[in-house]
Amino acid sequence: MRIVPLPIKVMRVKLALRVTGIAVLCAIGLAAHAPAAGAAIPFPGCSWPVESTPTSANVLYPDSNSTYWTTPYRVKPGMQMYLRGRYPTARYFSIQAYDNNAQPYSVRGIASSLTDYQIRPSIGRNPWSAAAAVTASLGRYEITLRSLSLRASTAVPGALRNTLPIAPASPTSGDLPADIGFLMIRVYLPPQLNFSAVPLPSITIKARGQAAVTLPRCGSRQGTRMLGSSGLGKRILKLVKGKSSATPAPCPPGATGCPPNLQFFVPPSGNDIPFPNTTSGYAAALFTPQAGKVVVIQAKVPTSPFDYHGGERPAPWPRNDRARWQVRYWSLCNYVYAKPFPVVVAPGPNGSTLYGCAADLQVPTTGQGNATVVLSYPDDRPSNATAANGIAWLPMSTSDPTAVEQVSLRNMLISTTFKQSPKSATGNSVADAEQALGAYYPHTAMCDVATFETGGAAACLDEPTTGLG
Repeated sequence: MRIVPLPIKVMRVKLALRVTGIAVLCAIGLAAHAPAAGAAIPFPGCSWPVESTPTSANVLYPDSNSTYWTTPYRVKPGMQMYLRGRYPTARYFSIQAYDNNAQPYSVRGIASSLTDYQIRPSIGRNPWSAAAAVTASLGRYEITLRSLSLRASTAVPGALRNTLPIAPASPTSGDLPADIGFLMIRVYLPPQLNFSAVPLPSITIKARGQAAVTLPRCGSRQGTRMLGSSGLGKRILKLVKGKSSATPAPCPPGATGCPPNLQFFVPPSGNDIPFPNTTSGYAAALFTPQAGKVVVIQAKVPTSPFDYHGGERPAPWPRNDRARWQVRYWSLCNYVYAKPFPVVVAPGPNGSTLYGCAADLQVPTTGQGNATVVLSYPDDRPSNATAANGIAWLPMSTSDPTAVEQVSLRNMLISTTFKQSPKSATGNSVADAEQALGAYYPHTAMCDVATFETGGAAACLDEPTTGLG
């Protein structure tokens, strides 16, 4: 077959049409994501201005295996917000809205949070779906924040999927104006803890009677600079960074009305700590570090997808919670029990950095589901406190060695069939925690390093000083 070349004039016309078509498509795409000429960019000026990690904002009991991104916003009558993004590759992912007092809320029975498996895809598949294959390409989603009327809340079932109330029905009093809200994205355990690869959704704001505007993405440190340039922004940063006066002062362990020493209890819930994760339950124990001493914690731990494709990918989590795992994730983390409640960070060998968190996949577990975790100053780490000996080790703080520390057990996204978690506790006492956790209640002790190196955890736990420090 002979190919007949087109006349040069015809080729030029077709090429011009093709280029024009591409230009039009590009213009349409840009117009969908960029503000119109002269349009004002709504507060806060860019999306996801605050990134909280143990290195950038080590506050409010973080887990070093996670990162949180926060965007404040101002609610106007009739305003709607749209989040459009791609599901991340990670163990856990959630989007939560908070009120001006950094607390979750619900409106007409619709909660202000969505966890990964609850987010319906707009394109492709949700990788946390029971039917999704691990190798399936990641889908996309769209979430709407808007005012919820009684008619909307009683609409056809499913009509409010991927919908969050943009504000509580009755804003609470606080240090910030009542029209302030917050969006927070939490991501735990992306592959190799590479949080820079996590795709963050775009945020489009549609005010009543105005064109929709998509916020530009904040650059490195740009967002905090923009917030810090105004009085309101400074107050917002103060809250997000855990420096708000609303956070209570520490309660000395063993003092009247304060938690006991080295015994796990369930911390009170409420407005004491900003931005709580509604899917998590916690048990905690306080202790005073001592040189030459170790703290030993032994516990039966819940099952989790820590070994599902390396523990750093979405694991099937059906909506009815009939999964084969008791929790999506658990960890033990050690914190400095003083404002702003940072996770312990200590210098490690060869210039490395040690963090006071051990995720489920980092803790050796016996066939019966038991785990042993040891805490000490880095210089006092026992020679036998190694993974090869079935032990996870966490550092005590070297930068604040006189401060009381708090070790916390985190159970995140708990199956409805698992009743022995901190969320099952009916009170905050040690007895309440023991009753709720049952066989999963941690046993603790403090002993000399030499005692542990000679007899292991059993020798430490059997000492008469068990539970004292």
